[in-house]
Amino acid sequence: MGLNRTNLAVVSWILPLGWATLIFLLSAKSDVPKPDIWLPPFADKIVHGLIFAVLSCLLYLALRLSGVRYPSAIALAIVLTSLYGITDEWHQSMVPGRTPDPLDWLADTLGAGLVVPFAHAKNAVLRRLGISLP
Repeated sequence: MGLNRTNLAVVSWILPLGWATLIFLLSAKSDVPKPDIWLPPFADKIVHGLIFAVLSCLLYLALRLSGVRYPSAIALAIVLTSLYGITDEWHQSMVPGRTPDPLDWLADTLGAGLVVPFAHAKNAVLRRLGISLP
């Protein structure tokens, strides 16, 4: 049995919800392991940005497959990801050994903005394949 458009839209939300759950579980850890190698200053901000870029791209795809049009899907993905970043920092304020950091949220939001080039690339690939989304 194949996926129709409605089922595909519902299934497409599993990935961003699963990724957000993974972020929540990692944020709930009191002891965050530090790598045994030298890392440049603010390396954690790069990691934050990349993790939230993935969330933003997954949200964008789920929104598009749910029928949200292109520019609105980009804006919604960025806003939802940024808001989730705020809740992630708030959540960390309640975890022993963790502290919220506004710069982490900024990195989350900047990472969310990476959905823009991702969306453009995805649209270019779909156009070449002759596939169109609403």
